[in-house]
Amino acid sequence: MRSIGISAFYRSSATYARQWLYDHKILVAREQDLRAMVLAAIRQFEASLGRTIQADVGREAVQRWRDKLVAPHQSITDDTELVVGTTGEAFNTANR
Repeated sequence: MRSIGISAFYRSSATYARQWLYDHKILVAREQDLRAMVLAAIRQFEASLGRTIQADVGREAVQRWRDKLVAPHQSITDDTELVVGTTGEAFNTANR
């Protein structure tokens, strides 16, 4: 499922990029070339963002975040309700 979402994101990014390039009188010959440029730009941005975050918060904090992100967690069951607060925070009513 994740790969489908990523693929759709790249397609929409490529479509936007193609339109922007066309609007600025810059043409790209092949769709494959445009997708490769979008993917390269995304990877470059993600790498730069990762370096910036690690420089600001430190390697240890980033490792703790990684550990928490991949750690198993309790799923919300059918007998509980997910509530979203006014500031956007979500919480499970079973944990209240």
